Amino acid sequence: MEPGQGTALPLHPDCTALLQRLERAGVRPVSELSPQAARRLGMRLYDLERQQGESSLLRQLIRFKGATIPQLAEAMGRSEAELDHLLDRLYLAGSVLRQERQPGVVTWSTRLSQQRRTLQDRALIDRLGDPGQPNPRAQARSDRLTTENLYLGGKLRARLYLPPGCGSGLLPVVLFAHGGGWVIGSIETHESLCRTLCEQSGCAFVSVDYRLAPEHPWPAAADDVECALHWLVSHGSDLGLDINRLGVMGDSAGGNLALVAAMAARSAGLCKPRALVLACATLDPSLGLPSYRDLAEAPFLSAADMRWYVSHYQPDPGHWRGSPLVGDLRDLPPSLVIAASHDPARDDSEVFSERLDAAGGQVTLQRYEGMFHDFILFSGAIAAGQEACGAIARMLREQLQP
Repeated sequence: MEPGQGTALPLHPDCTALLQRLERAGVRPVSELSPQAARRLGMRLYDLERQQGESSLLRQLIRFKGATIPQLAEAMGRSEAELDHLLDRLYLAGSVLRQERQPGVVTWSTRLSQQRRTLQDRALIDRLGDPGQPNPRAQARSDRLTTENLYLGGKLRARLYLPPGCGSGLLPVVLFAHGGGWVIGSIETHESLCRTLCEQSGCAFVSVDYRLAPEHPWPAAADDVECALHWLVSHGSDLGLDINRLGVMGDSAGGNLALVAAMAARSAGLCKPRALVLACATLDPSLGLPSYRDLAEAPFLSAADMRWYVSHYQPDPGHWRGSPLVGDLRDLPPSLVIAASHDPARDDSEVFSERLDAAGGQVTLQRYEGMFHDFILFSGAIAAGQEACGAIARMLREQLQP
């Protein structure tokens, strides 16, 4: 794209349709929001697909007046694993009921008159458990994806995702840092992505709820993700995780933090992750690469949005922990880099790939035409998002599985 063309290249029709839906839903550019309002409202963008899925599921349950997961999956044309997750969320919220009239056959309904819940539910049992006892999932795991909230080092919150049917052996694990410009986002907003990749790759995921700016400017977020990596290396085996098969991943600002954590681990001799995945990573806080000019008015993330984020995070553009492109890229793990053609941060990914290749690294760059920043979060609505998630899962299986 030549300078000054802006976003003249056409968006993919899937992206155009999604943006129209978001506009009708009243989603505003993050640059129009204060940091506090952004945390309350900015993540609505990530939640729309999940909320629509829940509404559709409730409508089907009302029609059936009670159904099993296989019956719902067939009626809705969706996977049983996806419906299982949605039903669990609705159950914990008190919106649906579950009954097991015969062993192994659970029927769900929308009757709201039940006054108490049974203790058959895994999440409720976990809540009642003694936090000082060893994690039982390290010895015996379920045939369905399970999650557990953790506190790393006593105060850093994280969420562990275990893939279905994983048995009792040690699992490969991916440390995940969420996007959100270092200002918004959380393990909640990226739960769907982590679940999808956990299920498809067969790897455990640990998603880190690092501190956010402006209350905690640079390098707080980088410190937290590096702390999480240190904690995993020291304690991961207690959770049934194989730290010798460790990957690091992040999207958007999380890609910056994931790369910095991998570089720090290498420099400190802590460990060398076996895989690195960066999705639409924002690696140049100086915002000096051409795509920030050529795609200044790109949808979902504009150059003005990026300036707003960076102004709150306040990283040092001359230090590799703030701007990893200026650091030493030698001896990094095999890397998969996902880029979008209509992303102001597109050149961050492309320059990083070129420099990593020049430094002797193994890198695969996949650029998706017609896509906007962080499109992988919309894999439920955009086919390219599904394709990118599939590529990430394959890479993780290849690098981390035996």
